[in-house]
Amino acid sequence: MASPTALPPALQEGAAGWEALDPARIAIPHDPDGVRDDVPFSVTQRGPNEVRAYLMGLFGAFTELASRFTSAFVAGDRGAVEWSFTGTYTGQVPGFPPGTGQTIALRGADVLELRDGLIVRDTAYYDVYAILQQLGVVPAPGGSPVASPAAT
Repeated sequence: MASPTALPPALQEGAAGWEALDPARIAIPHDPDGVRDDVPFSVTQRGPNEVRAYLMGLFGAFTELASRFTSAFVAGDRGAVEWSFTGTYTGQVPGFPPGTGQTIALRGADVLELRDGLIVRDTAYYDVYAILQQLGVVPAPGGSPVASPAAT
């Protein structure tokens, strides 16, 4: 495991952008032809401009935001970042109900493919069920799982 300072320079700038919640800085390490897949939302951005625009909209749905990398590494042309994100949901993320001041705390990880120190593919994974639970949309899991009846 390496700290963000052990990452290639463009990724260091992206890490600093995440901690500053600055979409323009976050977009810097993305290759012009790169792809960012937000798996839980089934949304794909292509190139730094789309990454920046997407994150501007996402960040706009929250106040009191905080983000940090908890671990990161690069080995050759692959890397991964584990992160945490907290905020107060006061706006609206498309497909979600409007915010009413709910506190959100989320952990996730991004798997990176790199070329010449830039991100050519960023695949983000995090728990949407946890978000929906914190928004009060779905109940907290409880009890033991129940098997579905067998189809006849």
